[in-house]
Amino acid sequence: MQRDIGLDPRMLDKPITVIIAGIQAELQYQINNYIKGLRLLSVNCKADNNGKLDIECEVELIE
Repeated sequence: MQRDIGLDPRMLDKPITVIIAGIQAELQYQINNYIKGLRLLSVNCKADNNGKLDIECEVELIE
């Protein structure tokens, strides 16, 4: 996710728990608007104690 293709910059300074709650909706929005031909199937987020957030997405190619 990048700022110039739809990431809401207000999310950058939010606590990880708030970001995780909104990340699926944000990813769905970006895929719908910027990556035609994909369907978002699932989103898994893992946060570590250092504030790093790993995001794993499962998508499906729509033909």
